[in-house]
Amino acid sequence: MFKKIEVWVVGLLAVLVVIGVVIFGMLVRNRAQGHDKFGLVGEVAFNIASIPATAQELLKGEDGMLAFDGDSRFAGLSGWTVHDPAKLAGDDGYILISRFDGDLRRYVAELIKIQSGERVHRWMPDAQAVFAGIPLDESYDLETIRNDKFRIIHPLLFANGDMLLKDHDTPMARVDWCGNKVWATTETFHHSSEEGPDQTLWVSGLNRPSVIKFRERKTHDDALVELSPDGQVLASISVAKILLDNGYEYLVAGMTFENDPDPLHLNDIEPVLTDGKFWKKGDLFVSIRHKSTVFQYRPSTNKILWLRSGPWIYQHDVDIIGDGKIAVFSNNMNPLALEPSDGTVNRIIAYDFATDTMSDIQKDGLEAAVSGPSRRVCSRCCPKVV
Repeated sequence: MFKKIEVWVVGLLAVLVVIGVVIFGMLVRNRAQGHDKFGLVGEVAFNIASIPATAQELLKGEDGMLAFDGDSRFAGLSGWTVHDPAKLAGDDGYILISRFDGDLRRYVAELIKIQSGERVHRWMPDAQAVFAGIPLDESYDLETIRNDKFRIIHPLLFANGDMLLKDHDTPMARVDWCGNKVWATTETFHHSSEEGPDQTLWVSGLNRPSVIKFRERKTHDDALVELSPDGQVLASISVAKILLDNGYEYLVAGMTFENDPDPLHLNDIEPVLTDGKFWKKGDLFVSIRHKSTVFQYRPSTNKILWLRSGPWIYQHDVDIIGDGKIAVFSNNMNPLALEPSDGTVNRIIAYDFATDTMSDIQKDGLEAAVSGPSRRVCSRCCPKVV
């Protein structure tokens, strides 16, 4: 071990180390920017570079399913808080909630009666059994679906008690009232699930492989996916291709495209169920968050009939609220910093097609809900003040 080494050998080793470090950095940087130019070699380099962060997470033992660390701003609070019980009189509706249960250490879906706050039913499907043997898309961040990690994203409840469930970028399944599998898909889905005309389903999905040439980059090719009631894919329509076909190339190749592997971020599909003055049955209202854009699309003709960017900012939902009117839930992020900040309040913006005007819905209620010293900003998947 203490044998003398020629100086030129040491110099050569030093040069090789420097070259190796530069090459390693190039591989990691390429992968971190969403590119895949070096294939498996780049992936291995990126995983090696991630070892310290992974080790830190394991040593700290944090629960990734908990939304907040440290002091809880909900200390001492539980259940429902009703500010005006009189408004609940005669309301016979229900709320379907997907949430992480801290006691059970897993996600559950619950049907709540609005008037009384009573839990009518709880679904606790065994995701590991439901999706057993189904391959996962490469964008999913776990090797397997685990019950302690699987989130029930945007569950859809059917009239017979069945439920549609998925996580982000995972296969999707329909389970019965008891949580048993009815069917499951091998395709990848995310965000919203809605029931369309004639019992069809419209779900946010991904085209694998992409139908759009995104150069040498791994870029989300978001898709409007139509399924039959038994889970068969009837159509998978690229959102990027819809925009390109209709002359909106600037939205696809906007300023964030070069560095963003998710340039559009489809997060809601709202099917039109009946004919109206400004739309037809079968039309779709589509929300693409990263462009602060909502548009009306007719699949039968591949035409965008109406499109608007803003005033909603990073919106997360669009709904039909009447003949000729839609409402858009705006996360209302800071338009300059592109992140939430103190003083930011969510907006629900109604658009009237007949008058081409907009107005705020529940403005006073949203502002009152976040007033006072407890106001905080949540900057997770759907940034907003809570």
